[in-house]
Amino acid sequence: MQPGQYLRVAWTSDLLLLGDGSTISQPSHGVSYAMATHAWVIRTSGEFYVPADVNGEWYFTPSSTPVVTAEYGQDAAADVQLQQYLDRWSAAGDPGGFQAGGGALPEGDGTLRGEFLTSLPDDADGVLSWFRSRQGSTSENHHGAMVGWTLMTLLASNAGTGDVRAAMLQALGTLPGSSIVDSRGSLRTIAFDSTFGEPGQAIDVQRHQTITVDVSTGRVSGTSDSTNAGGSIVPDGVGDVRNDYAVELVDGLPG
Repeated sequence: MQPGQYLRVAWTSDLLLLGDGSTISQPSHGVSYAMATHAWVIRTSGEFYVPADVNGEWYFTPSSTPVVTAEYGQDAAADVQLQQYLDRWSAAGDPGGFQAGGGALPEGDGTLRGEFLTSLPDDADGVLSWFRSRQGSTSENHHGAMVGWTLMTLLASNAGTGDVRAAMLQALGTLPGSSIVDSRGSLRTIAFDSTFGEPGQAIDVQRHQTITVDVSTGRVSGTSDSTNAGGSIVPDGVGDVRNDYAVELVDGLPG
């Protein structure tokens, strides 16, 4: 990018909400798949703009009003409860605006996206060593899960130099539980399976994540995240969240 140009990333997110008749939440945030008697897929969208200096000010547009795109196990009372939930969501709003360094990751220690992207080494072994020296994980499982999640989240920002992005992608591919599950032309979909707990523990929730990358450009077109073990009211294949991205270079911010 030249000075004044931005990487424009348009995103669409399909988020699953679960209900048990009294509570509505994202999976494992109050209602589990096994507990759910109702479920909805909620879509939002928006854009963010990444400057040439990733430590600079990223610009985020307000996200769209949430809309329901799929529903399972519905009844009138559940629909009323969902509408109240969505009304609170809309009232809270997402005003967008500028965030230095792209803001902090939604899970993590508060490190800004730009800090990650300018601090990570440009080789896969260096990336893994960098995380090993910084993360205070409770177990090997937790460490691997956090590294994989962080790499996918940073790659999905579509920001950073080509060398660092390639190193992150190669590092992701070396993690246990990582494999290529689809290949079409220059597109590769990588799956990463992890758990934050240890086998037999109550928190041993299995997490299945995917990321689709155009290896000719290094750009990410989609990610998904699921803890759906199957056998619930939610059909198999519908996960916790699905994100799609479209990327282009633009000469300025929206007027």
